[in-house]
Order: sequence, then C-alpha cells, then structure tokens
Amino acid sequence: MRNMTQKLGSVDSYKIAGFEILEQAIPENYLELARKECYKLKDIRLKEIMLGLHEKEDAEWGQEKRWLGYEMASKHSPDLLSLYRSSLMYDVSRRFLECSTPWLYNDQAIVKTAREMFVFEPHYDNQYSNANERGIQTMNALWILDDQTKENGHLWIEHQSFQVWLPIYPKAGDIVLIDGNTPHASGENITDFPRGCYACVYTSDNMKDPRYYTEPFDSI
Repeated sequence: MRNMTQKLGSVDSYKIAGFEILEQAIPENYLELARKECYKLKDIRLKEIMLGLHEKEDAEWGQEKRWLGYEMASKHSPDLLSLYRSSLMYDVSRRFLECSTPWLYNDQAIVKTAREMFVFEPHYDNQYSNANERGIQTMNALWILDDQTKENGHLWIEHQSFQVWLPIYPKAGDIVLIDGNTPHASGENITDFPRGCYACVYTSDNMKDPRYYTEPFDSI
C-alpha cells in the first residue's frame, strides 16, 4: 500500500479546485470493513434517538450534541481506528497536506438510511473550528462506501477557482479529498437502500481540542 497513492490524484488539482477524487483508492477488504462498521454505528445512533438519548445525554467525543452522524467513530470501533490510522491514509494525508507529520483530528461514520431526511446544507469544515485563525490546514478524506446517485444524496462541491457548484457522483471505493475551506453539501436519500461515507479528517498541526484527537499521525 505504501507509495501507491503517488499514482492517484493530483496535488495541484486539489489546490486549484479545493477538492480531488482518488478513484478506486480503497482496497476491497478495507471498503467492506468500513461499510460494516459505519452501518453498525448508524444502527446504534438510531437506537439512541429512539430512546431519546440524543436529547438527554451529551456525546462523549466530538460535538457535544449528538446528531445523525457518528463523530470520533474510531473511538467506538477498533476496526475503524485501524482504517483511520492505516498506511493508506498516512500516505494520502502527508501527500495532500504537504507536511512531514500530519495530525489525527476526527473521523465520522455518516450513513443515510433508506428514505431518511438527512441532508447537509452548504458548509465548509473549518467554519466549525479555529483552524484558519491558527494557520492550520485541514483535509477531509471522504471514503465513499456506496455509489452516489441523484436519488441517494450525492455530493455537491464548490470549485474554489471557478466559484461554481458541481454535482459529484463518486463510486464505492473512491476517496473524495475536500479542503477544510471548500464548501460542500449533500441531499437526502430517497431510495430504499442506505448510502454511507466514512470521513477521515487530518490536519497539518495539533488542533489542541480535547474532544478530538490531539496526536501526530506517526509513520507505520
């Protein structure tokens, strides 16, 4: 797996557009494991909502209030932790953040179940942190667990040079890299099948937020 990512995607394109798609970058066994674990965490979240825990109890990690996704997912799944800290992601984060030592920050299991009213309004990830004020680069390496279509809540991303919104239809096994200042959004899933993503977020320096990871992504 080491150095495989040198043949995937373009750092220059990532800088110009604010995003890049690494096509079929996820090994099949990684993809199956990520899908299984993310779906499992989604089931747990839905049970918590049924019990009203999302209103009664704050989340242990990430944002204090629980939502339909699962932040710091690898804190709840050793298998996801192995993927979040895999040599694949070490290579990707070093290459596209252009730093010798990337830092761990956050990972999210994001699954839209069948017919679920779960959308992401236009936003950029850095608006929820002080990364820009501190001069820290952030990158969301979004694992695509299921083919995205017009019906199941595909991605929209704003091209940072052209300032136009583009519909994105990545396939299962792709990784969509999104700069922390790049606006993006997605719609609801109106199909009878789930649509999942696993978001692996890395930074160029320690974000020093105790609700998230605060350790370097060491070489494996």
